[in-house]
Amino acid sequence: ACRHGKNEVAEWLLNKGADVNLKLLYDSQSTPLHGAVYNEHISTVELLLAHGANVSLKNFHGSTPIDDAKSDEMTKLLRR
Repeated sequence: ACRHGKNEVAEWLLNKGADVNLKLLYDSQSTPLHGAVYNEHISTVELLLAHGANVSLKNFHGSTPIDDAKSDEMTKLLRR
């Protein structure tokens, strides 16, 4: 949901107890925050951060969501 910017679905899952920092078990081991950042979904990133997403978690490639940020706006949001 997060990598596609589906905020309503993401919020519903989080409110039902989904782990905001859950890593994918296959391939990249990315978190929802990695996916939202990579695809430039600012409002989804804001939602995840409000629910306690960890900006320091690394994926399989050793990248944090901050490393994956493509825009200054996204980097500033993650460094707040």
